Amino acid sequence: MKNFVLTLLAIISFVSSKSYSSFGQNNYYSIIEVITPSQEIYDSGMYRILYKSFYIVDKDNHKIVSSGDVFDKAAKVKLTEGSYTIYYQDLNGHIQKKSINVENNTYFQLVLN
Repeated sequence: MKNFVLTLLAIISFVSSKSYSSFGQNNYYSIIEVITPSQEIYDSGMYRILYKSFYIVDKDNHKIVSSGDVFDKAAKVKLTEGSYTIYYQDLNGHIQKKSINVENNTYFQLVLN
């Protein structure tokens, strides 16, 4: 019985160490908190911060990820290493852009004005 339990634990630890959720994708990425221009909005009896929308394209101009307007917390995105351009709305509704270079396994805040 003891050997059975040890074998079962070994199998479980092996399976959990091999993540099948990535489907072969690159597991090396960075987390970027994208702080877009924001404004305070009165919503449902309280004041909340509304961050403007944005989208990110790669060097080949393919859209990688996008985010609509979000309340209370700036959006966080996961990107692999490379060069990207972020398109976002300023507070007047005009589209602005900013180029960034992402390195693997980093976390940073990108403040857009």
